[in-house]
Amino acid sequence: MEHGLIPPVVMEFPGITAGGAFAGTEGESSSFKYGYFNETVNLVEMVLGNGDIISASNHENQDLFRGASGAVGSLGITSLLELQLVQARRYVKATYHSVRSVGEAIEKVREEILNTELDYVDGILFSQEHGVVVTGCMTNDLPATAQAQNFNNASDPWYYLHVKEKTLRSVEPIIEYIPLAEYLFRYDRGGFWVGASAFEYFKFPFNKLTRWWLDDFLHTRMLHRALDASRQSRSYVVQDLALPTPQQKNSSTTQPNPLVFGHCGYARYAKLASQHYIPILLRPKRMV
Repeated sequence: MEHGLIPPVVMEFPGITAGGAFAGTEGESSSFKYGYFNETVNLVEMVLGNGDIISASNHENQDLFRGASGAVGSLGITSLLELQLVQARRYVKATYHSVRSVGEAIEKVREEILNTELDYVDGILFSQEHGVVVTGCMTNDLPATAQAQNFNNASDPWYYLHVKEKTLRSVEPIIEYIPLAEYLFRYDRGGFWVGASAFEYFKFPFNKLTRWWLDDFLHTRMLHRALDASRQSRSYVVQDLALPTPQQKNSSTTQPNPLVFGHCGYARYAKLASQHYIPILLRPKRMV
């Protein structure tokens, strides 16, 4: 961003590296436009198991280039990447579209991904009756009547809680201007469900004051480190799916676990370049 450029697909947690995104097949809210992160990589240099250092791209070692993407490092260690870049802007003009059913959310996503002026499309489902499809476009203009909405400071709201409160009783779309970096890493504070789960685990009050007080411990790097160290990660099953769009309504509304669309449940949508699948990340099911 220092030079006015960003990758087309930026991982939403600051701790996710470019090599990790390539190895793990990362998709974000810009993926409806650019595909997965690996589809924005021109060339990768890898260290193979026998110590050889080779380059792979669509023009050389194509089998390795395509196979290493999503192979979680099993074919080699990424040592260098050549990435595509797009021009950055100062803000993201985000529009929150309220939806009142899973089917409506899916149809809204399918509608919005056809809008060529958009840079970002994803969404959150808080329950089967309350969801939000979020669209965004980069801009350098902040209207005189608007104030930038921040999510990075300790006194700022957590993104998904803010969106939930804003849209709970709203019918008309709501527009906010978010600084670009804070939009890209909007889930860093709270780490989706992980932050709220920590409060639940320690039976500690969950409110604006306690979130402010413990802010240093509630960013994704610290949260995931604590989740693994406490072995609480063994108590959850994370349902990370990519389903054909015709099947999404039925699969989402018949989930047996109410936590999937419970108080802090969510499902994220991003349209892939394949035009047939939408990834869904559901709130994990707690195992007894």
